[in-house]
Order: sequence, then C-alpha cells, then structure tokens
Amino acid sequence: RWYPSYICKQSCVMQDTLNTVSAGPSNTVRRVEEGELLEVLDGPQEDKEASLLRIKAKARKDQAVGWITVKGNQGTVFLTQWSRKDEEQLKQKQRSLQEGLGKDA
Repeated sequence: RWYPSYICKQSCVMQDTLNTVSAGPSNTVRRVEEGELLEVLDGPQEDKEASLLRIKAKARKDQAVGWITVKGNQGTVFLTQWSRKDEEQLKQKQRSLQEGLGKDA
C-alpha cells in the first residue's frame, strides 16, 4: 500500500530523473536527511535498470522536488509511511518539550 506522505529513515539522494543508472552528479537535486517529511507527487514507479521503486516527492522543508528511492535493491529502507496520526504525535511531543523548557526558564 502506498501513502501520500513519507518520512526519511536514512539519508538518501533526491534526483531530477527516475532512472538512477544513467543519472550523474549533475542530476542530484540535494540530499534528503533523516527525519525529513516528503509529499508524494508521482509514483511509485520502477527504475527497471536498477530494480528500485522510487517516488517523485516534494520536501516540506524547502519545497525541493525530485525522485527518491523508497527501498534499495539490497533491502535498505530509505522512506517509510507518514500519517496524520504521526504528525499529531510529533506536534504533541514538541509542545511537551517546549512546555518543559518554559518551566526551567
């Protein structure tokens, strides 16, 4: 099952092309860091030459757009689903941390 939002679990590369085999350094948009949230725009699609499933996504951090590998051909998981429930839990955790810092001031 595919989801509209993902979170990066391991740093990976965002590229401007689906095909990773023919992509070179000039095709790199930027690195996606662990913890970044991504909105799916297209996919998943298979990069047949590299046997990878990739999605085209927009990073919430800076609106960068490109193709990212969901799971590598060696089994490495780069992206996992992100839901509204996860978003609410993160916001609640951040509020609790901010309230805790306020008490120390």
